Amino acid sequence: MVVPFSVYNDATKGRVDSVRNWLDADPTNDVNDATSHGDGLLTAAAHCEDFARGLELAQLLLERGVDVNQHQQNRPHTSTALHIACYHCASDTVQLLLQYGADVNRMMGGAPVIQAHTPLSIALGDIDYFGFAGSLDMLLAKASRTGRSLERIRRDAHEVMLVLLRAGAKLGTGGAWGGRSETMLERLIGDEQGDTREVRLAKVELKHSLELIKAVRAAGGTWRKYCLVPPKKLLGLRSLHARGRARVKVCARAKTPRPIAWLMSPNVPNEIAWRVLEFWNPRSDGTKYHREY
Repeated sequence: MVVPFSVYNDATKGRVDSVRNWLDADPTNDVNDATSHGDGLLTAAAHCEDFARGLELAQLLLERGVDVNQHQQNRPHTSTALHIACYHCASDTVQLLLQYGADVNRMMGGAPVIQAHTPLSIALGDIDYFGFAGSLDMLLAKASRTGRSLERIRRDAHEVMLVLLRAGAKLGTGGAWGGRSETMLERLIGDEQGDTREVRLAKVELKHSLELIKAVRAAGGTWRKYCLVPPKKLLGLRSLHARGRARVKVCARAKTPRPIAWLMSPNVPNEIAWRVLEFWNPRSDGTKYHREY
C-alpha cells in the first residue's frame, strides 16, 4: 500500500494515534510502506522536532517490525532515520535506533567519498541530511526551531557523538573534507558569527568535541581502543594516588574529602574517571589544585 501524504505529514509531527489508526485500518497497510515519493514512516518520525513524540512513534514502528535502516525507496544512498536523528541531535532516538540494529557507519550520498556522510560526520560537522555543509547560521536556525540554545544544541550533538562512538562508529569513514571530523569541527569553531555569549559558549562545546575526537583518532580511531589508552593526566593522577600524594578537591558542602580509590583502578573506564575527577592535587598541603576539566 502507498502511505497517504496526510499520514506521512502526521508522522513528521509525531501524531502516534493517526499513524496507528492507519496501520490498524487495513491489514494490507504495512510499517514498511512508503509514500508515492518513496518516503517511509520511520524517517518521518525521525524528522519530528518534538523529540518525545518522535521517539514514541519510532518505538511503535520498530516494535511492529519496520526496517530500521529504511531509506527512500529505489534510492539506497539517501538518508536513514539514524542520519536524520543525528542531524536533529536527538540522542534518545539515536540510542533507540541503534538498539534495534541501525547501521552506525552507513554512508549517505555515495561516491566520491567527499560527498558521502555517516551519522557521525553529520552529528559532528552539523552537515544536514542532504549533504550540505553546516555553519553557525544553520545551528542558530535549528536552535530557534526546536526551542534550544546554541550551547544546548552543541551539548546534544556531543552526546550523540558519544552514543555513536560507543556503538562502533569509525572516524574517517565518510564526511566532507576527506572524512576528517576534526576539520568539520575546526571550521565551525572558526566561523565568525558574531561575538555573542551564546556563540562563545557553543564554541566551548565544539572545542570539547574536537579534543575528544583528536584523542580517539590518536588512540586508533575507535572508542574501544580509546578506552584502553589512559590519558597522561590520568596516568599521572594514578601514580600520585599510589604514592599517597593525590586527592579530590573537597566540595564546599562536604565535611570529608570524596574517596577516589575506586577510580584509580585500571579496570574503571577512562570515560568515567575523566568526568568524576575534576581536580587533582600533587601537594600534601592542599594549596594548589590543577584543573582536570
